[in-house]
Amino acid sequence: HQHIADQIKKILPNGGKVLDMGCGQGALSGRLHDMGYEVTAVDTNPADFICKTVPLVQLDFNDAAAVERFFQEHEGRYDLVLG
Repeated sequence: HQHIADQIKKILPNGGKVLDMGCGQGALSGRLHDMGYEVTAVDTNPADFICKTVPLVQLDFNDAAAVERFFQEHEGRYDLVLG
């Protein structure tokens, strides 16, 4: 994840808002948080998410209507979306 974090640092100043779609256990989300970014993590299974410093939003990616609602509600809130 360090390589990805380094690339993000090149394009987004600290304090930027990052949406981490399909975050898994939250390792990258946690690393970005520790680097000074405001991170929201999204995944289907909260049981797998182990990061304690970043909020997790549970979202069923197979439910097209739920995904559409999520993007409508969060439109314009993030400087960078990872997925």
